[in-house]
Amino acid sequence: MPAWQYAREGIRRSFQSVRLLPNVPLQDQFQAEVHDIKTLRSLLQETTLAKYLNQFPSEIPLPIQRKAEVVRALIANPRYLFLDEPCAGLTNAELTAFAGFLSNHVPVDCGLIVVEHRCDLIEMVANRLISLDSNAQGSQTSHA
Repeated sequence: MPAWQYAREGIRRSFQSVRLLPNVPLQDQFQAEVHDIKTLRSLLQETTLAKYLNQFPSEIPLPIQRKAEVVRALIANPRYLFLDEPCAGLTNAELTAFAGFLSNHVPVDCGLIVVEHRCDLIEMVANRLISLDSNAQGSQTSHA
């Protein structure tokens, strides 16, 4: 399906590498997704993104850029949120803060699917864990 059809079905995602528009201030990065301006304002205040709104992505620290991508997805009220290695490049302290951000801001009725090599993030945010082990014979899935 084309990307717009996934979006119409309530699916949003972030990529392993940050994909904010480089020549667009942070405040304008959210415009295409806004369904509820009150939700956006609340998320911007609660996540400290508000103080970066007039800056371009190159002027913003990586952890803030990663939060901005997730906020951009969340303001569309997704049914499912796919995150591809959202903590790539983050320190342990930044990872812990990002896990708290996800736990506090991803609604309980939104399916959160995370591909991540940093198991500590998964342990902090997951209610259910499915792990694929390429070393086992065949394709095995374990549930924790």
